[in-house]
Order: sequence, then structure tokens, then C-alpha cells
Amino acid sequence: MSDNEYKGDSRPGEIENKKKSIASAILIGIGLAGLIDIIIFHAILQWHHTSSHKIIPNTIESLQINLLHDGVFLAFSLLMIVLGIILLWYAQSSKNKDYFWSDKRSFIGLILIGFGGFNTIEGIINHHILQMHHVIEVADPFVFDLIFLVIGGIAIVVLGTILLRLQKTNTYT
Repeated sequence: MSDNEYKGDSRPGEIENKKKSIASAILIGIGLAGLIDIIIFHAILQWHHTSSHKIIPNTIESLQINLLHDGVFLAFSLLMIVLGIILLWYAQSSKNKDYFWSDKRSFIGLILIGFGGFNTIEGIINHHILQMHHVIEVADPFVFDLIFLVIGGIAIVVLGTILLRLQKTNTYT
């Protein structure tokens, strides 16, 4: 019996494709969260940079360092999306394609879980523990950081979980 085949599994490779689809959705969600963060908070609103609370961008040199850190974060985000697309492509190029195409709501739910999970972890670590930056650099950023955690992180994870549960409910009814 191969690694992809479980007892009673009539379609070898289906489990592996399911894992690739799940991983691809989560990676795409992580990458999208990073890209949206960079585009909205760093570039459009210019509320913060990746390390703007530690290296205050008040000189050309410190701004250049912050922009370099933003670029590394942007490259990480892009890499997550590319890896997610590659995994998705591999899952869809095999003989057992049914999982992804029959389970779009779950795929979107997993993207949201990756997106919200990334924002939650990044918010806790970078905003609260390391204080690398805050959502907006103001005298008391705690409320903004907390709102970001709740709405941009936890609520999106919950929404993704609801979509997963709805898909499972529809599958069995």
C-alpha cells in the first residue's frame, strides 16, 4: 500500500491532493494578508513600516532601513502566494482532481483561515510582544492594535471556520 493510499481508499493520491489543496489555500491566505498589509498600511495610508516603532523613520537613512524591511516582508508575502499556487497546480494536475473543484467554499474558508491566522500571529508578535510597529503610530496604539487583532485576525479566522463547517454540513446533507 502506498503512502497516499489508506485502507479502504479507492482513489490513491486523493489524500495527498487534499493536503496540497489545504496547504495551498493557507499559503495563499498568508501571502494575501501580507500583501494587503503592505499595500494598505505601509504604502497607501503610510501608518507604519515593518520596523517603524524600533527604527523611527524620521531621517532618510532610517526610512531606507524601514523600506528595506518592508521589501523583505513583501518578498515573503509574494513567496507564500507563489508556493500556494505551485501546490494548487500540482494538486490539480494529478489524476484525482475532484477534491478542490467540489469544495470551493472550504478552499475560500482555508484562505480566510490563513489570512486571519497570519494577522493574529503577526499582530500578537509584532504589535504586542516585540513592538516592531503598531497599526498606527500614535501616543496610545493599544486600541488600534486590539481592533486589528479582533477584526483583521480572529474574526476572519472565525469566518473561514464557518465556511468550512457549512461546506461539511452541505456535503453530508
